[in-house]
Amino acid sequence: MKTKLIIWLATIFLLGTVNVAQAAISCLVSSPGITTSYEGALVIAQSSFTINCTRALSDPGTTEYSLRPNHGINGSGAQNNAAFVAQLLPYKEYKDSGCVTQWRATGNAAGAFEGTATFINTSATVNGSFWVCINAGETYSSGLYIDTVTMTLSYNNGTGNKLNASANDTHPISINTVPSCTISSAPGNLNFSYTAFQGTASTASTSFSTTCTTSLGYSMSVTAASGVASGVNYGLNLNTSASGGSIPLGSVGTGAQQTFYINGSAPAAQAGTCGASGCSASQSHSLIITF
Repeated sequence: MKTKLIIWLATIFLLGTVNVAQAAISCLVSSPGITTSYEGALVIAQSSFTINCTRALSDPGTTEYSLRPNHGINGSGAQNNAAFVAQLLPYKEYKDSGCVTQWRATGNAAGAFEGTATFINTSATVNGSFWVCINAGETYSSGLYIDTVTMTLSYNNGTGNKLNASANDTHPISINTVPSCTISSAPGNLNFSYTAFQGTASTASTSFSTTCTTSLGYSMSVTAASGVASGVNYGLNLNTSASGGSIPLGSVGTGAQQTFYINGSAPAAQAGTCGASGCSASQSHSLIITF
């Protein structure tokens, strides 16, 4: 008898799932921020931002984005502030050079930079500009005011709904305030009326105003401090009122307008040199501010 040996070969197939990695769009935002100076007049300073996105070729060819800033580390409500020690200098960021449409942390679409980035091969770049505006007449001390603003970029990463991913970055604000002191309201004429050998002094007064940086020390002088007109001697003094009051050797700016007076006096009992029934003469003097 013959016996046959039959060998069964069993092949076992293991069925399973293979996970295929799905690439996603990734975006970043950056900005150099603002460096500017302020002397009390309106400032409009321009800066820029750049959005860079990458993708795999299997991802969508475009991505929508929205870019908004916060109000900085010294913000108060919708107001941005740059800080120098304990002092704040207000400013705002705008989408336009006319300082009309504020670039805002919240609100409708007008307050954000929104658009669509289009890929060229695997990358897309969006460049934009924004402006920092500082109003004229802000009260400030001399110093370097700084702030840090955080930008939030929302975008579609290609895996679902609109704006389903985000990225943050910051930009610096640096405002150097320059000491300033001006004669904001000029003095007028001092008009003396004098009769030869009169028994009392003749006086005249005029006012002027200065506007100087907060805490800035300054001094004032009139040159020349005396003169002679038609043979009549007179002297000039700087005072805090029309009736007198001495000005301290060093005045200190408040950021607001400060008013002072130039008072003049022609002593009594002077003969003068007027040979007719009446005459007039004038002399020029200079008001000087040193700071």
